[in-house]
Amino acid sequence: MGCCCSTDEDKDLDAPNERTPILRQDHSSHGDGGQSGLIYSQDNQREDEQSEITRILRQTAINIIDVTSSDSHNLEQGYLQDRTTQYSNRLNMVLSGSGKSFVYQPQLPGAITSPHMILSAPPVSLSDVQMITSFSEKLATAAREIKIQHKENLVVPFRVS
Repeated sequence: MGCCCSTDEDKDLDAPNERTPILRQDHSSHGDGGQSGLIYSQDNQREDEQSEITRILRQTAINIIDVTSSDSHNLEQGYLQDRTTQYSNRLNMVLSGSGKSFVYQPQLPGAITSPHMILSAPPVSLSDVQMITSFSEKLATAAREIKIQHKENLVVPFRVS
């Protein structure tokens, strides 16, 4: 079949090669118009292949877990609390088996909806800690020095007749 002088009659007609269609064409679909049936069959074959590719892509998209996404908006708060409790219980079981008396309790406040973002953030610098400490000491001193001066009565009697 590769030579220009050869005939179109091949001895191995039924042997599959690169030109053999993957999906067999239905001979009854050719109808009276032969050529239009072939075009219709090729269109169906393309649609079948396209739908198969679409199905594979959809199934792959369902099975993929995006671990690069730092957004956990699809996780419910109850689910996160359940996972925290489960982790705490497992950690307590491990710690109790090792002979240590420490009981693990999570230290994060309940209002934090994305603890992974907070825990993955860079640590607070020492200068910031010292600044916060000095401000809190100054505020505590100022709160202790507050004096209330009584200037007038808090309850005023009304004359009701």
